[in-house]
Amino acid sequence: MSVYDIAVRDDSMNFVQSITSQCEKAMNPDLNLQEESKNIILKYNRKYVQIPVDSILYLEVLNHDLTVHTRAKDYTVRMTFSQILGELPPSRFVRCHKSYAVNLARISHFSRTEGVTLDCRVTLPLGRKYFDEFRSRFIAVY
Repeated sequence: MSVYDIAVRDDSMNFVQSITSQCEKAMNPDLNLQEESKNIILKYNRKYVQIPVDSILYLEVLNHDLTVHTRAKDYTVRMTFSQILGELPPSRFVRCHKSYAVNLARISHFSRTEGVTLDCRVTLPLGRKYFDEFRSRFIAVY
C-alpha cells in the first residue's frame, strides 16, 4: 500500500496532520513527554513486572546484571544497558558513567569531582567520558 492509497482512503486533512505530528515528535523528543511510555515491563524473578518510568531513580550494571533502582524496590534483571535504554524515553535518561544511567528528573546537583547527587541523597560517579553529554542533556532539560 502506498502513501497515496492511504491518503485516498483517509480524509486527506487527517492524514497530513498525522504525518506532521509524527515528524514533530521525531524531530523533538521533548515535545510530548506525557505521550511517551509511562511504564516499562521487565522480567524479574520469572515474572513480568510493570514499573512506572517516573519511579526509576537510576540504572546500574554490575557484571552482567542490570539493577533498576526505584524508591520502593530494586529490580535485578539480565539485560544490557543498550537494551533497557532503548526501551526508556531518551529524553529522560542519560548515562553518567560506564556502569550508571540516571533519570534526569531525579538529579539534585552534580559536579565533575563529586559526581551526581540524586534527590534521594544517593551519589553516583560521573565519568570523564560522559561529562560533556551529561551536562548538555541536564542543561537542556532545565
